[in-house]
Amino acid sequence: MKGQVVGFSFYSNQTLDDNLTRIDRFSQQGFGYAFTSLNLTPHYKPVELDLLMAACHEKGIQVMADINEASLDRYGLDRLEAWGFGSLRVDAGLTPQQMAVLSQSSHLVLNASTITAPLLKDLAQAGVALGRVWAAHNYYPKVYSGLSQVYVLAQNQRLHALGIPCLAFVTGQVARGPYFDGLCTLEETRHWPSQQAALYLLSQCQVDRVYIGDCDVSQDQLRRLASLNDGLVELRAQAPQALLDQVWSNRPDPSDWVIRASETRQALRGQEVVGQPGHRQRGDLVLGRSNYGSYANELEICLTDLPADDRQAIVGQVASSDLGLLDYIRGDWSRFRLSLSE
Repeated sequence: MKGQVVGFSFYSNQTLDDNLTRIDRFSQQGFGYAFTSLNLTPHYKPVELDLLMAACHEKGIQVMADINEASLDRYGLDRLEAWGFGSLRVDAGLTPQQMAVLSQSSHLVLNASTITAPLLKDLAQAGVALGRVWAAHNYYPKVYSGLSQVYVLAQNQRLHALGIPCLAFVTGQVARGPYFDGLCTLEETRHWPSQQAALYLLSQCQVDRVYIGDCDVSQDQLRRLASLNDGLVELRAQAPQALLDQVWSNRPDPSDWVIRASETRQALRGQEVVGQPGHRQRGDLVLGRSNYGSYANELEICLTDLPADDRQAIVGQVASSDLGLLDYIRGDWSRFRLSLSE
């Protein structure tokens, strides 16, 4: 699966104006994927979907829509094709033959927990090109009904072995009713900030794309999620100006004790390190002093508490609310940017 790793959602229980505003808001931050459901009440009026899908197409946003037998009957195949959904997340009740027809104009998204080899065989025999099949984990409105990381990772590894990309959901800051407890896939992330939950799913569960299950996110989280679409982890910190708003990266041979951004050695060459040695704590920003030879001005972010070293100066601190992000800054997610915390 290529493309961005984070999408948003809009729903029929929001007003048309609210949904159009939301589409515009996320589009301005570069989001190119969205989710909606054709199964919820109140149902979308066809004219509403005409306007919403026209807005998404105009802004280059591909929409994944939930569909079941009732909503297929309600709107009809011709309308669904005219609306141009990029993918259809099929619910129980549709036959392999119906899915084959839907897959001709959209990717087919199946429930990641219920995909079996016999189902895939039936779909192939019905004419579904399995290269157009994706898998999506549900979101779980009921508290303590969400999935575990161990289960999701195992399912995704099994599906990836079949060549099937995997999708999931994270909670937003503007919850959708009727329960308002967050629409997420992983139970442990239900009350996490959206950026942290998304990064956890992407880096620790082998999810290929996450969608914000709820109606909206805060402006701060919107900016941070947009950074994930750029392949960056945004960290708030108190830090010297020279370290802020620049893209740094953890080394490809990562340490379990510190994040090492070796490129700062050259970027900060000749600049005075303003800070003092001392006992280092998780989240401390540390620069090598001039007496550290070739490691002078190398940035480290501590992943754990470390003893004082007179060759290393503490120059700042990652915001306490962002400490949970540090363990994921490696591998595919090695690039990060420090922004000034308020």
